Amino acid sequence: MDETQWQDDKQAKRDAADKFLLATINDPELRKNVLANPSYAREAFQKLGGITIPPSVEVICVDTPTEARNRLVVFVLPDDKAPPPAEPWRDSWVATWGPY
Repeated sequence: MDETQWQDDKQAKRDAADKFLLATINDPELRKNVLANPSYAREAFQKLGGITIPPSVEVICVDTPTEARNRLVVFVLPDDKAPPPAEPWRDSWVATWGPY
């Protein structure tokens, strides 16, 4: 799957994510490995999801507890040509979870 196909084929990504995530529920060793090693997570997502991931795509797995999610922050930087939004974090913090 090239970059364009990756961008366009949302259903294939959803289906692959379902297979991968269900496997992490049923296989404790897989879960431990994908949490510990992002390159392993990427390979497992490709293999279990039956999908090819372009080299530019990162796969990061974070455990369920709130403490684990607190250690991950993912931002989409605001457009540098647009006026700054009133609350930049609302649109930029894509890895938000309750209570944010």
